[in-house]
Amino acid sequence: MEPEQFSRLFEQIIGRKLTPSEFLEARATGFDPKEIKSIAKIDALATTDADDLSLHPQDPGYQPPPQDLSFSPDARSNAEDAATSDGGAEGSIAHDRYESADPHASGFTQPPNLNPQQDAPTTGPTASGDPTLGDSTAVIAPVNKKSKKTMVAIIAAACIVCVIGAVAFFLFQRNREIDLSNKITVTFEGYDGYGTASYNESEVNEYLMHELMLRAGYSEDEYNMVITSDGADLDETDPRYGTVGSWGESLDIELSQEDKLSNGDVVTLKVSASEETPVKSFEKEFTVENLKKVQTVSTKELVQDQVSFSGMNGAGFANVDDELLSVEGNNQGLSNGDKVTVVLSDEYINNLLEKGKAPSEDSIEIEVAGLKEFSGIGKIDTLLDMVAKLPSETYEDEPAGEYDSYSVNYAFESGKTYIRLDSASSYSYQDDVNAETAISLVTAYKVTKTTTYVEDTYSNKAGDVETEVEYTYFGYQNVSVYNDSLVLSDLYDVEGYSDNLDMDAVYAELEMDGYTEYTPQQPAA
Repeated sequence: MEPEQFSRLFEQIIGRKLTPSEFLEARATGFDPKEIKSIAKIDALATTDADDLSLHPQDPGYQPPPQDLSFSPDARSNAEDAATSDGGAEGSIAHDRYESADPHASGFTQPPNLNPQQDAPTTGPTASGDPTLGDSTAVIAPVNKKSKKTMVAIIAAACIVCVIGAVAFFLFQRNREIDLSNKITVTFEGYDGYGTASYNESEVNEYLMHELMLRAGYSEDEYNMVITSDGADLDETDPRYGTVGSWGESLDIELSQEDKLSNGDVVTLKVSASEETPVKSFEKEFTVENLKKVQTVSTKELVQDQVSFSGMNGAGFANVDDELLSVEGNNQGLSNGDKVTVVLSDEYINNLLEKGKAPSEDSIEIEVAGLKEFSGIGKIDTLLDMVAKLPSETYEDEPAGEYDSYSVNYAFESGKTYIRLDSASSYSYQDDVNAETAISLVTAYKVTKTTTYVEDTYSNKAGDVETEVEYTYFGYQNVSVYNDSLVLSDLYDVEGYSDNLDMDAVYAELEMDGYTEYTPQQPAA
């Protein structure tokens, strides 16, 4: 019988495959099927015949039985005898292989991946090309259930390690501080001396929102909902919402200087956050560069024809184009010789920069000049005389009559005179050259009222004298000026409040109302 047929028949009858020793013994019998039970060392009464119903290795559901890797003395002796009787190369090789397979023999080396106590997967054809027995140099056993469980356990453990690693990495990413040092980009634009600095605020804010929401416990889907709906669907009572809000309020991103930059300047970016906010605080310096060069123009030359002064000396003001220039500080009550600071507007500077020019300074100090004297206004002395008559016209003496018990007399003591430049129309403005000019002229007075009793009364006796003093002012307001002369018609006289306690209080009241002290010029001798 052919070795392949013998081997298959042996497996069907005995229920397992031939061992190497049994194969050599079968070959010695010429592969006689009658010797199968004898070769297998099995009692005929305990075995099946050739018609055994055992599954063929190719049949579905077949599970090969475990193979015994140990060798009995008889099998080893038979194998050695068979090898000796054959005298060929195969006998010698088989003898050597059985020697190497004895784990108790001197110099034994266990084949790789082969453990007599553990099954190993079967292999393919032998090196000699015989596909029936597999590799004759190593006895291969089929995989058992224990091996399968071990492999499943190893795979499961590997999966658990991967999951734990992924979770640990996610938690590390979530709990670490947000570092914006490589996210913020500072950009410099404009012209040398007038450059501006900015950073990618929108991009940084979007990144911060994403990172802070995730750290507060929001999911990616919830973040995407915020981006698409402007946060309208977020629950403001959610603790996570409050957490993100408090983090954002504690966070501050600022540049040390954002405008009027020159090439070579150093701008510091500062990111600061509270200890509870998961954002890294740091400072980072940037050097200004690549700003465009411009031609410098004298600021004095730029504004000298755009500033003029109107009014009167002591009550003047500067005229400027409000869209281009502005006057720093008080622009009223100016006198010749005063200094005013004129500031160039951003619009004016930008217009110059577009032409490749820049002012030497953003502001300049200009001296007030050309204001006329109030004394040069025609008929002002006449108005002063009219003011002097107002107290006595307002407060007249009251002599005691036939039926009066007392008399009243008034005494007036003049103080300083004040003048104010006004607009005759409430719809005109100081910088309107067509506006009608007007002045207000007042003089402070101390008014003393004396009451003298000429007969006895319920509370006084004849001869008693009572004195009352008040401090006030008298004058005229909004007196029109035409062709450098006052128009003395339709005059409106005024009187101050009478609750001032001294003359200084009157002066303070007038100055706060925009009046300036006026000293009439004495006529030349």
